[in-house]
Amino acid sequence: MNLEVVSNFASKELTDNEKMLFDRQLRLPGWNQELLKKSKVLLAGVGGLGVEIAKNLAMVGVGHIILVDMDTIEYSNMNRQLLFVGAKEGASKAKVAA
Repeated sequence: MNLEVVSNFASKELTDNEKMLFDRQLRLPGWNQELLKKSKVLLAGVGGLGVEIAKNLAMVGVGHIILVDMDTIEYSNMNRQLLFVGAKEGASKAKVAA
């Protein structure tokens, strides 16, 4: 298997919109946006750290993120967890974050 990675600027797997959205990271030597787009990540827990990790995974372009959290949103979550702003108290954390 050849591990040498070339730039994804000429990729046919990335749309023009994705190339524009991820332009800055595509410029990093060895960055492979196609690999991220095809990746699947399971994130167990969408609490204090999980919310930030989920947001960052989405922003970097991970193709499929599975969120698992059996907890519900409490009032104290709303001011410190960005993905829950405007959510209803008692709603599923995983569903709201998705």
